[in-house]
Amino acid sequence: MDKGGLLFLLLIMAFAMLAAYHALFPVPAAMVFTRFLGLAGFMVLCVALMLGPLSAISPATFGPLLMHRRAVGIAAFALVLAHFLVSFSLELGGNVGYVLAQAPLQLGAVAFAILTVLALISNDWAFRNVPSWKGIQRLAYIAFVLSFGHFLLKASGMFVAVAGGKVFANAAELAMVALGMATILLQLVGFYIMGKRKSAKAAHAATEAQQGKTL
Repeated sequence: MDKGGLLFLLLIMAFAMLAAYHALFPVPAAMVFTRFLGLAGFMVLCVALMLGPLSAISPATFGPLLMHRRAVGIAAFALVLAHFLVSFSLELGGNVGYVLAQAPLQLGAVAFAILTVLALISNDWAFRNVPSWKGIQRLAYIAFVLSFGHFLLKASGMFVAVAGGKVFANAAELAMVALGMATILLQLVGFYIMGKRKSAKAAHAATEAQQGKTL
């Protein structure tokens, strides 16, 4: 199995574990489905963002996975879209005013809007014709921060639930917090490594230019 196939196999396994956990979690069935879609979308978004810094840390190991980053990003959008549609129609009853009045929902709505734009231009035509395409794609970082904030604010009262006198810790949400923090850490490491490489290239170019003048 190539690395791309392994990546998607791991994602499918993660979906299965999330679904199995939520199926057993003591909350209404509709809420379980909505939260599963949200957590799955956030998880895949994290994976899409982690591929870049991982390839910077170990190009030989993770570099080949970069060709799958667009597909992973579109998969993340599909899950987020399903989460938005189910939440807005079933849980919120299509109440736009309620969404605009709640800070967690505001963050989620803006993140969803950004991801929608990024999904629409995630194609070869847009790459060739949309000005500042690469700069626009960097909005994914803002979407991630907003999504993480949305998740933390919505899940803050759900990490632990009490049902029938028993206390249940939602391991799925705790795992997503750890994944979000790991994504942030990897981004910082990736930026640091890329900065060092750019500095080394600039220094090397300056040295060659100086040697050329000397000759």
